[in-house]
Amino acid sequence: MNRAYKTSIIIALSLFVNISSAQKIKYTDPTNFWEVTFDMAGDVSGPTPTYLSYTGDTVYSGYHYYRMQDYNSLPFWVREDTISGKVYFSDSLVNGDKLMLDYNLSVGDTLLSLSYLNISYLDTFILSAIDSVLIGGVPHLVQTFDCISLGTLITSWTKVIEGLGCIEGARMPIAPHVNPGFTITCFENNGGHPLVSPPVSFYFDNLTSCDITSVEGLPQPRKFSNVVPNPSNRSGAIIFNENLTGEISIINILGQPVVKKQLTNAKEIRFSEMELVPALYHYRIIDTEKNVYGSSFVYE
Repeated sequence: MNRAYKTSIIIALSLFVNISSAQKIKYTDPTNFWEVTFDMAGDVSGPTPTYLSYTGDTVYSGYHYYRMQDYNSLPFWVREDTISGKVYFSDSLVNGDKLMLDYNLSVGDTLLSLSYLNISYLDTFILSAIDSVLIGGVPHLVQTFDCISLGTLITSWTKVIEGLGCIEGARMPIAPHVNPGFTITCFENNGGHPLVSPPVSFYFDNLTSCDITSVEGLPQPRKFSNVVPNPSNRSGAIIFNENLTGEISIINILGQPVVKKQLTNAKEIRFSEMELVPALYHYRIIDTEKNVYGSSFVYE
């Protein structure tokens, strides 16, 4: 069989099997976990990222709400209507909830949200572009918003990914009371980091972007790697341009790590040391200097 044709079949079968068993991520999936970096007027507010996760649920007025904990340990509540494609937010259930995300908007439609600068004001978000990305091989909607806050227009600042929520800008509920800007650097679902392809906002692919703690001055790796050959097999290897100490993870298309190995002064790692099935994979390397990098390869 022709090598290129065989490779195409492997990729197609891998995508079909994984996509057929995968589903879109729900914003209210209790396994979701967000790693967030805040940006105050261009300066990162702290040396480490902050986090957002679900900490419980309740039923109120006939609706199922999930309790979310933000970086300030301020609890709030969200509920999701998967039929209408909308997510609602409340900082106090007795006061009702407000629309936070709407996946059915058209370009030019507006969405109101409490101001990130002053919660007594309403910000106006205008949908300026619609796109899509693959998350774990499954298509998800991407929305880009212009924002009018306190009379000031900020163009293309706020980005929303279906299921992940707002990944960049100033949207509830990530920062309901303070901090004008934030960027999500890493998103976890069901214990894994599903690959976002193509990357959003210049670098957010949810694999190489994980463990990066600063939006500005992103660490640039001194070391480089390459899969030889690619497509590869048990006789192939990941070759480093200089000896490397750190950890390498081999991740499947669903974002699940299938191999993790510690490396000590290594020049290469051979696939004969792993048990891989034919499929498309991504590998991620974190060295001792906390540089994060990687690439993709086909294993036959």
